[in-house]
Amino acid sequence: MRFIGTTPIPETIAEMESLKEPFVTPEQIAVILGSSAESISTQAKNNPSMLGFAVVIIKTRVKIPRMAFIHFMKYGYSGQSSELLY
Repeated sequence: MRFIGTTPIPETIAEMESLKEPFVTPEQIAVILGSSAESISTQAKNNPSMLGFAVVIIKTRVKIPRMAFIHFMKYGYSGQSSELLY
């Protein structure tokens, strides 16, 4: 695992599983997806359902629930309902 400043950047799912934070950033998943953090952020803001895993957007910040992302990478879906509950 490498670091950008103090932020760990996992390169494998096993390294992602070893993290303790409940949320990760686009920078932290970009290497695993083989994409850029900017592309992930843009997709999350414009059409999050196309990513296949849950995202949380707060103003301009994009956060990804770590366990949902891991589940998506292992099993092909996030393990969460796609229905919105109000």
